[in-house]
Amino acid sequence: MYPRAAWGSLWEFLCGWSYFRVAQSRATAAVAAGFATYSSQFVPVSAAASRALAAALILLLTLVNYRGVRFGAWVRSVFTTLKLLGLLVLIGSAFPGSGPVLSQRFVQEQDLSASQFGSAIVACISSYNVWLALGMMGREIKDPR
Repeated sequence: MYPRAAWGSLWEFLCGWSYFRVAQSRATAAVAAGFATYSSQFVPVSAAASRALAAALILLLTLVNYRGVRFGAWVRSVFTTLKLLGLLVLIGSAFPGSGPVLSQRFVQEQDLSASQFGSAIVACISSYNVWLALGMMGREIKDPR
């Protein structure tokens, strides 16, 4: 929408396709790879199996989106509920209960390197990538029924 207002329909088309082919594909691959990496902490798998799990996740979510808006909304609601429950567990575990208090520190004190800071900034920027996608989708959705 914005490139068309500024430069015309051709640039809107090119901007949309480059976003789809580069930015959105990178974000999807990063989430799938992250899921596979964290899953391997619970069930140890080889590197090839981890890549296969990431590819399977992308295929599964593609099929969910293919089924339609209502089903996709239901799946998103389930995952949002699970995330909120996880946050409640984390918040609840911060308050002292009847269990023993751990005196050992989990994080070692160290200086923050430039690469660690850069990794944190990339994660923050990637999380804001969703807001750009929402603006683009808002124009495309006319009647989500």
